[in-house]
Amino acid sequence: MTDSASNPNEPLKRDNVIRVAADSQPTAVAGAIAKQIRQSRSAAAQAIGVNAVNKMLKAAIIAGSYLHEDNLSLLMRPSFTEVEIDGRRLTAIHLRIQPCESITTEV
Repeated sequence: MTDSASNPNEPLKRDNVIRVAADSQPTAVAGAIAKQIRQSRSAAAQAIGVNAVNKMLKAAIIAGSYLHEDNLSLLMRPSFTEVEIDGRRLTAIHLRIQPCESITTEV
């Protein structure tokens, strides 16, 4: 995939991993997640820092509502990963997202 440098409102994507920043718009990230799920049946997002992780989780929840129309629910598997930025090794949260048949969440 190509970087989204031409549109600053879209999340940055490299190697099919959606990079989420603290100033990312959750709805834009959600759209990118839903698009990847529809195209390749999986998506991955990554964030560093509490605000970015918050935006990433909000986006995944919003993407689930977008995909509900397709009768899909989302399974999410978080993990830690090491990344290098400007010569520094940082810990990021990596979120693997996969669809499953819609499940009822009503109580």
